Amino acid sequence: MIRDANYFRQHPFTLHGDEFDYVSVTLSYSFKILTVGILSSTGQGTITKDLFGRWYISGGETGGISLLPGSMSVVGGRIINGDRETDERLAATIAGFIPGKSCNLTIGAGGCIGQSQCGDIKAMEFGFSTPQISISTNWADDIDSIIKTFFNS
Repeated sequence: MIRDANYFRQHPFTLHGDEFDYVSVTLSYSFKILTVGILSSTGQGTITKDLFGRWYISGGETGGISLLPGSMSVVGGRIINGDRETDERLAATIAGFIPGKSCNLTIGAGGCIGQSQCGDIKAMEFGFSTPQISISTNWADDIDSIIKTFFNS
């Protein structure tokens, strides 16, 4: 279902087609890169599926506060400043947002809220997480591109 831009301005957290623009699962674990008390620096990986069925994988580094040696979050994200006029424009906005380098902030313990930014595009994220306040940097690519790169197809 296509909704015009006025609808989204009036209902900023109403989700396109009753779904998030993307859903991500992130796992991180402290490999003792740097740990001081509850402050730590960890490696992390994320798998993401967007509204249009494309899959992405990313990896990076996370720093912050966690009560556990690892952390996990499952979030749904909504792009808050991209072009949503049509499904085609939204698909292009998402495809320009998820792949590449991004920065993320996640705060939560049970429920969580976060924000991600890639270039000028920002997204708000809502979901569930282990207790954490984390800032991460990631590099993501769509899985189809990775398969084509490795198998030259």
